[in-house]
Amino acid sequence: MTSLVSLARCDSPSQAPYPASPFGPGGQLPEFPQAEAGPPNPVFAAVRRCLYRLGLDRERFGTPAWNPLADLIDPGQQVLIKPNWVLHAHAGGGSMDCLVTHMSVLRPVLDYVLLALRGHGRVIIGDAPIQSADFARLVEAIGIARLLDGIQTGGVDVAVCDFRENTCELDRHGRVLGHHSLPGSPDRYTTVDVGAQSLLQPVSEHAARFRVTNYDPSAMRQHHGRGRHEYLVAKAVLDSHVVIGVPKLKTHRKAGLTCCLKNVVGINGSKDYLPHHRLGAPVHGGDEYQWPSAWKALGSRIADRLEISPRGMLAPVAILGLRVCRRLAHHTARDPYSEGSWYGNDTIWRTVVDLNRVLEYARPDGNLATTPQRKMLHIVDAVVCGGGEGPLCPDPVRADLILAGRTAAAVDCCTARLVGLNPARIPLVRHALETVERQEDGPPEIRLIDGDDPSQGLAPDSIRPVAYLAPPSGWAGHVELEHCPPSPVDRPVDYMDRQAETAEA
Repeated sequence: MTSLVSLARCDSPSQAPYPASPFGPGGQLPEFPQAEAGPPNPVFAAVRRCLYRLGLDRERFGTPAWNPLADLIDPGQQVLIKPNWVLHAHAGGGSMDCLVTHMSVLRPVLDYVLLALRGHGRVIIGDAPIQSADFARLVEAIGIARLLDGIQTGGVDVAVCDFRENTCELDRHGRVLGHHSLPGSPDRYTTVDVGAQSLLQPVSEHAARFRVTNYDPSAMRQHHGRGRHEYLVAKAVLDSHVVIGVPKLKTHRKAGLTCCLKNVVGINGSKDYLPHHRLGAPVHGGDEYQWPSAWKALGSRIADRLEISPRGMLAPVAILGLRVCRRLAHHTARDPYSEGSWYGNDTIWRTVVDLNRVLEYARPDGNLATTPQRKMLHIVDAVVCGGGEGPLCPDPVRADLILAGRTAAAVDCCTARLVGLNPARIPLVRHALETVERQEDGPPEIRLIDGDDPSQGLAPDSIRPVAYLAPPSGWAGHVELEHCPPSPVDRPVDYMDRQAETAEA
């Protein structure tokens, strides 16, 4: 099997990486003869070139009949557009350009989806931000309402959806004080049990150690154990015929990289279903940190009690005890890692690859089929990427790139190399490619198309970086390509530097 990944550069005539609203094509195109005149839009042009270079309706390109998504979408179908809307504001106070999918990338995707639907069907634009995110502030900050107001939908219903089942309340230190269910019908979700086929199954003897930071571990045990691995998937996702992921390229403290594969986590409605790491050190069946530490272990047990009863009478004492444990761990532990935020995390990639399988193979009733149930496409916003302590507190890195492909693992493989990271050293990408290899009875032949001639594609090992993302501190020195500039990290983020990670989605 050959997996094509297309690449286009955004040649912006200005210093601003993204164009101004309303993000139209900047003038008439053969397929959009009614488009209003406006300033040049290099992002729209790059998305358009990516679709063409991917070979979508190539023969009719440049004519009014060009309809690049017609092979994926039939009129009358439901299409899910899945951006990365992780949080309503940059956790470090920076720009949202490196945090969430930009509306100028979403605009051409939506335009071409509407073109394929021909006035009949439904479009869902949805994600599950982290549980502490304010969805109203998020959609206001990114301007999705203004974007939709400026688009002629031709009678197609376009809905913006928050896929979360519940939200959480945080104190000023980032600790969860309680959870609140979001209003909606009780049938908004379908439970999908991957069962013994789950990639978590080989480590299910340690299921009692599964954790997601700041969540009650007893709830996790209800959904994951030997032979049972459940995910809570939004029904709107499973009812869709086509899924177009539009991720933001960023580093990720637990997974190393978040792009097409990691973006799929946003189809799940509750964090209680998502193992992110395993309690303890590898020698004890965990991957929370590298080497055993009595103070880290005690701190984790105290944190568990706080997550079960955050407003209990003994909570102030527990918080003080947790601080003491962290301070002592800082001075005595052999490694600085915590909460699975390091290159040895052996859990989160399993959860993510599971969810990618669910997205493609789960029927609307939640049962897994043996054949794909949805057509997939991924279009990556790598105009401004996020490096360093992503996904919530990334540093902006301008790459001016748009990528597209049908296979998430192939796109992530090429994307990682373009920003100086070695996909073979990112467990999520490496294992996802192995999963594709098993499904196809052989390794996929990946080709990056960086021009109009598809025969001139590059193999991943031939891809040279065009930008450099510093990995998260827990990955620095372990995931970079050879000959890349050293990561600007003076020291790893230690156990005391705990970032509020309630939903590192």
